Amino acid sequence: MTGIDDSTIQRLIGQIYDAALDAEKWSTFLAAFADVCGGGAVMYVQDPTAAAGTRICYSAKLDRAGPEAYETCYSKIGPWLPDVARAPVGEVIPLSAWIDEAADRNCVVHKECFSRLDIHYQFSTVLHSDGKVHTAIVATRPFRAGDFTAVEFKLAQQLVPHLQRALQIQRRLVTGRLRHEALLRGLNGLGIGIILAAGDGHILFANEVAEAILRCGDGIGARRERLYAATPAATSELHRRVHGAACTGAKLGRHAGGVLSLPCRAGEMSLLICPFSIDVGIVIGPVVPTALIFLATPSDHPPTRQSDLKSVYDLTTAESKLVCALLAGSSVGAYAEVSGVSLATAKTHLQHVFRKTGQSRQSELLRHILSNPVLRLASKELPNEA
Repeated sequence: MTGIDDSTIQRLIGQIYDAALDAEKWSTFLAAFADVCGGGAVMYVQDPTAAAGTRICYSAKLDRAGPEAYETCYSKIGPWLPDVARAPVGEVIPLSAWIDEAADRNCVVHKECFSRLDIHYQFSTVLHSDGKVHTAIVATRPFRAGDFTAVEFKLAQQLVPHLQRALQIQRRLVTGRLRHEALLRGLNGLGIGIILAAGDGHILFANEVAEAILRCGDGIGARRERLYAATPAATSELHRRVHGAACTGAKLGRHAGGVLSLPCRAGEMSLLICPFSIDVGIVIGPVVPTALIFLATPSDHPPTRQSDLKSVYDLTTAESKLVCALLAGSSVGAYAEVSGVSLATAKTHLQHVFRKTGQSRQSELLRHILSNPVLRLASKELPNEA
């Protein structure tokens, strides 16, 4: 082999970044790399604290049983392992730099494992090191193919920075997926319907509770993945509020969204529509304004407790008692009579509640409290007060 053409190198680099986005494609890259190098290839993680010592991640052009046997039986006894652990990250190093041919042939790993796989020549590169844990790639070659030449070493060295960057990308993607899964589990465990909608009403995400509500189509549903309500007028108002909140989240408007009640068979469904902030500076291409919607069906409303009202809104005991009475269907006058306070005092308490909750009308206050996801979650998680 006198050289490797640029198209082959570019193809290998492309396969590396394909593997960064889809880990299963590492096998594709390793197979192509092994073909170019005239042997086999392995990616592995060496961890002396683990039971096996070495975990074979992917291999190509080798008998499948071979890497498994090495991982199970020999990965902690290779005489070159201490040298691998000390190897400079990113440097392509042949096995002969760590152990001479005679010693290699006489070691138990070669006799019982490598010889059966027809592995005679090797070079490896530590791509990432995290303390005692090393991620590396190894190229192997049978005796009949002869030793690696400067051409293969140069190729490997050219690929090293791309392999390292691909591993960084993959780690970040895995971290992102873990966070995404944790967020989904948290959202699904809330017991509250949550929808992320585009400004035109198209559904971008719905947790399990919201999906169940949408499937029923009672009060709110989805047609061609776009939100709709029971009547054209209600649908128009829903879309107007979602669009306004979405634009605000994208810094294109000032509409807050707010609380919306939609008619349903059991009465009214409460929606809390909020802007969902987007950092437009990090978005390449068109920005999709989005709104966050919290859903509460009439059957979803657990009893609201005084302690939760006091904690969330900083209400006094008297103010929280008044709110609980109003939620139970009482009027301000009836509450004053039963509680033994003057009507003027009860009205003063109500004005304090308006100020603390940001509401100005009794009906808006009740809707706001009933649609507050924090209050609903607290009421579901803890036993009701006596």
